[in-house]
Amino acid sequence: MARAIRQRSTVFSSAQCRGARGLLNWSVAELCDHAKLDRDRVKRFEGEAIWLTPFEQRDLVGAFFQAGVIGIEKRLGGAGVRFRQGGSWQDQVTAQDDVSSLVDRRKDEEYAPSNGPCRGAA
Repeated sequence: MARAIRQRSTVFSSAQCRGARGLLNWSVAELCDHAKLDRDRVKRFEGEAIWLTPFEQRDLVGAFFQAGVIGIEKRLGGAGVRFRQGGSWQDQVTAQDDVSSLVDRRKDEEYAPSNGPCRGAA
């Protein structure tokens, strides 16, 4: 028998909402399709003009949870979002590959041979 994953009740801030969309590479329209929310309300929420109702928050958090993203509470080192364990492994692999390529590129830039201490010096 499959075990149901229980979702903790969480309230996302507008910044967490934008961050979670970024992790999933979702547009506002895609989020609204998954969460069954009004696009204008989500845009206004992300712009910090309004708060979502508890029911809208439930649907928002549920859509992100189903996609494998959870909120990190402020008391746990700063509010944010991350992929949950056992979540969307395709997204986790893609995100890890992106991070690895950025780290490798940064290392290449740091250790690239230079043209000497001062260009144009004679």
